[in-house]
Amino acid sequence: MKELNTIIEIVNQISGIDIRVQKRESHYVYSRAVYYKLARMHTSLTLSEIAKPLKKNHATVLHGIRHLFDEVLLGAKNYKADGGKYIEYYNKINNILKRELHKSQRHNYPQTYYRQRFAETLIKLRLAEQKLRACKKEKIEI
Repeated sequence: MKELNTIIEIVNQISGIDIRVQKRESHYVYSRAVYYKLARMHTSLTLSEIAKPLKKNHATVLHGIRHLFDEVLLGAKNYKADGGKYIEYYNKINNILKRELHKSQRHNYPQTYYRQRFAETLIKLRLAEQKLRACKKEKIEI
């Protein structure tokens, strides 16, 4: 649970809010989705264990990862959410966590390491698709 507290502290610091507060404002919801994604990638804990510090349940974590993070923040669907800011948060926090939590993760926890690598590749793909859609919309040749 020390890892989760570290992730929560860093998310709070970068986003400028306390994600433990029970508010449904978009800034809180999306910041918690970033926490869920990072906690899932950087730990081998279950969804219920990830949810416990925020007084949520496993279904909330799953929804945050699948729907909020993957679809809304990465722009997989045409939502009007400002996903770029939260992707920026995600990237900053991910880099910090790589330094702090994973000095020898590749050798000690290969499943977590490759899950993280897959997620990073997926994010790059979704951002490239988003740029391609924007170019097609403006009818710019690539």
